[in-house]
Amino acid sequence: MFEAAVLVIRSGGRVQLDVMVPLVGTAAEFANQEGLVRRVGADVMAESGGLVVPYRVGTMIEVPRAALMAGKIAATAEFFSFGTNDLTQMTFGYSRDDIGKFLPTYLEKGILPYDPFQVLDQEGVGELIKFAVERGRATRPTLKVVFEPAAPVGSKASDGLLEGGEAAPLFPHLYGTIDYAAVQSELEIERGADGAFLSIPGLPAERR
Repeated sequence: MFEAAVLVIRSGGRVQLDVMVPLVGTAAEFANQEGLVRRVGADVMAESGGLVVPYRVGTMIEVPRAALMAGKIAATAEFFSFGTNDLTQMTFGYSRDDIGKFLPTYLEKGILPYDPFQVLDQEGVGELIKFAVERGRATRPTLKVVFEPAAPVGSKASDGLLEGGEAAPLFPHLYGTIDYAAVQSELEIERGADGAFLSIPGLPAERR
């Protein structure tokens, strides 16, 4: 991805690279991978003749332990992305593959008020997100926060998150402005004021 970013910059485009390390559970685990990303980035930029690629390194908070350790992880992470599917699965201990076998019974008996993979669990998963943002921002006030709802816009899972098709925070007083996108090493590439995407040789079409 750094090589692709170099090509874009040389073509006159602007690049902001967000590199996400998934499924971390400890600060040391993230720091190890963050160091690897920065070494690769430094090598590519050196090989390009000193061209500077602006980038951030962060993680997706999808393991409950990562949410609890958010303050320590934010010491090196520049952004948090929240993937609610995996965080819900690991918080409840439910497998998305197996929940259909017992969910109808749980809903009928009132054990669950809704399918937690369709409607965000504000009391449990939501509290983990709130806690992680608070701890992360306490360590790094400029921490970028990205929220990736598991269900599409307009579904019950997005209620309170998206209003009028624009990104809206789950916890407005904590999140500030949130980008509605998963940060998965995506290149945000545009040419000039028209925002037209650049075609990058060798880069898959879905990444252009």
